[in-house]
Amino acid sequence: MTPELLTDLETRQSASRSWFPPHLKIRPLLCDAVAQPQSTDEVAVLVAWAEAQGKSLRAMGGGSGTGELASVDIALDTSHLTELSWSEEDLTVTVGAGKTVGALEDQLARHGYTTGHVLGSANLATVGGCIATDAHGLFTGRYGSFRESVLSQNTVGGIIVEATLKMHPQPEARAWAVFDFGDFDDACDALRLIHRSDARPSLARITAPQRVLLAFEGDEVVQTGHFQMAYAVCQQLGGIPASPDDGERWLEGRQRSDFWSANAQSDTFADFMRQKAPWSSVSETCQRLRNVLEGRVASLDIEVAHPTPHGATLELAFTLHGDEQRYRELRELILPSRKA
Repeated sequence: MTPELLTDLETRQSASRSWFPPHLKIRPLLCDAVAQPQSTDEVAVLVAWAEAQGKSLRAMGGGSGTGELASVDIALDTSHLTELSWSEEDLTVTVGAGKTVGALEDQLARHGYTTGHVLGSANLATVGGCIATDAHGLFTGRYGSFRESVLSQNTVGGIIVEATLKMHPQPEARAWAVFDFGDFDDACDALRLIHRSDARPSLARITAPQRVLLAFEGDEVVQTGHFQMAYAVCQQLGGIPASPDDGERWLEGRQRSDFWSANAQSDTFADFMRQKAPWSSVSETCQRLRNVLEGRVASLDIEVAHPTPHGATLELAFTLHGDEQRYRELRELILPSRKA
């Protein structure tokens, strides 16, 4: 049985989209045809046919990935794989791989539930794409990464078609603690000590300059002790308390960010990268990245995010002016720094 394949230019361009900066400018064609299966059975037919014909196949979600994609023969558009059901008894939700995280969260919120994954790309990012890339939302301290929410998944020929995820009652309360530190290493020590105690915030970050943001979610009474423990750690290390409202303002600004819109300009590139580091080298890695980028970029922001008892992730966002060659050269400079 031959599956229906779409070959018109508009559909192929749509299935080739991504947030890889050069692709946002030139909109390359990265597939010869597009399939839009309506069910798991149709995915199975497509996979079997592609294997028999020797055709390469790649699932296509919302196109929010930032990595460079290679060309394939057929793009499998998952946008019709969106069925959803949930169990209040088991606190699980089973959802099609093509459902966007934003749509999933909207449906669960109407019934008082959440997966807890707050993503800036939620209206584009699909469940299947988030599993494939192990997407990290802002509140990983409470909910973990996306893959950590997966209880089971249904795949056909390596393509995710459906998954069952943990869901949670929406938190009754959220409390912020915000501290300014005079020294970056002291701010890092605060996060390290907090995450080696029982005080595990839902969100913990170091933003520039040396500002620690902590958010606690859940039952207000249960979380009070954790909040006070983290607060005391920050004060002991010289943190100066700032307005808790700054935390909520930061979150709102993060969710409204138009950072990627800079790529609409022909001579500007905006990109975002992550680098994990143990606590013993977080400060050194951050400085190394700054040394590589400062003087070469138009803007630079490095935040410490997703801390654990053993280390954290450096989130790097930058823009530069120039052509694609300059962007790729800079990217090559960053990559060795990330591996060092």
